[in-house]
Amino acid sequence: MASRKQHNALCRLFGIPEKKADRINAEIDLPVKEFGPSHRKYRHDFRSAVLMAMLERDAKVLVIHRLHTLLDQNKDLEKIIRILQ
Repeated sequence: MASRKQHNALCRLFGIPEKKADRINAEIDLPVKEFGPSHRKYRHDFRSAVLMAMLERDAKVLVIHRLHTLLDQNKDLEKIIRILQ
């Protein structure tokens, strides 16, 4: 499972400010405290991404959300980010 630090590093590669990326990535993974590894059933879908972007009034949230889910799903991408850190 990718760390929040890795999620933020990927966002930085796309020019997203770390403060914003960190806040959104934390919000996406908030259910991990209650559901552990199966937390991805919550807040990791497109509907959640759109809702978060609307609440933030910022389309960059969609980019952060997509990068987050891509990193969660792709172990090779996680390895690349780990090397780049």
